[in-house]
Amino acid sequence: MSTLKVDALSSKSTDTDLAITADGSGLVDIETGFKVSGTAGVPTADIRADAITGAKIADDAIDSEHYVDGSIDNAHIADDAIDSEHYADGSIDSAHLADDAVTLAKMASGTDGNIISYDASGNPVAVATGTDGQVLTSSGAGAVCAFEDAAGGGKILQITSTNFTNTPAIDSATYVSTAMTGTITPTASDSTLLIFVTVGGVVQTAGVAECSPRISLYRDINGGGYSIETESDRQCSSIRLNTNASLEASFTGSMIHADSPATTDVVSYRIYMLNNGADGAVGLNYNNNESHMTIMEISA
Repeated sequence: MSTLKVDALSSKSTDTDLAITADGSGLVDIETGFKVSGTAGVPTADIRADAITGAKIADDAIDSEHYVDGSIDNAHIADDAIDSEHYADGSIDSAHLADDAVTLAKMASGTDGNIISYDASGNPVAVATGTDGQVLTSSGAGAVCAFEDAAGGGKILQITSTNFTNTPAIDSATYVSTAMTGTITPTASDSTLLIFVTVGGVVQTAGVAECSPRISLYRDINGGGYSIETESDRQCSSIRLNTNASLEASFTGSMIHADSPATTDVVSYRIYMLNNGADGAVGLNYNNNESHMTIMEISA
């Protein structure tokens, strides 16, 4: 092996390369501390493949400009290395969200009582909370639903009910009061009162060949006195009972009547009865039957 020790080497001719070669398979051994100066440096073609190892690369010397497009794949990304700061705005769309991935805890906070709906453009919108007693109503196609006051009317405000078992005997051709009475005190003057009456066991007494009992509803407001309003509207039943003079016959009847007394005072309804047929008596609740009166107050 030959050794050459000099302070400087230069090519023989100007603008020509300086070549240092070994003979045969030998290599030129340049000791540690050799440096290449000048602007040309070491050409890329003169660097042996795989000659530069990781140990020869300075820390933080590799930047994004040195990455080949597509060179960084999943295998080269450390676990948990990608955070929200690395996401481009709008890069996370529905295709990147798993089904059922968004829980209630991940939704933005809202106002207690609000309901999520959609506007005419199909975008989500919060339906503002209504007040106590309001109901959610549709505003029609292309409009957001809203909390609104419930439509008036149809609400049952109160119910009273009374049963009767007494057995009066009526032999008058004009209306006579019975003890069958129901009362109610309306909570509003514009309410409607719905009266249900069932009369059980209306009977003709034995020994009367025929009779025609009729039952009507009378009304009293705050003790002002009972009066029939319109007999044809209040008539419960008018029937002629034809039977052997030695027998009794009975029937039951019912009525439903809507009344608007326009008051908040106590209102009483009473059954009046007459026999519109031949002489003789008719009675109620024959043979252990009962009669009933139920009154409902319906809001306007």
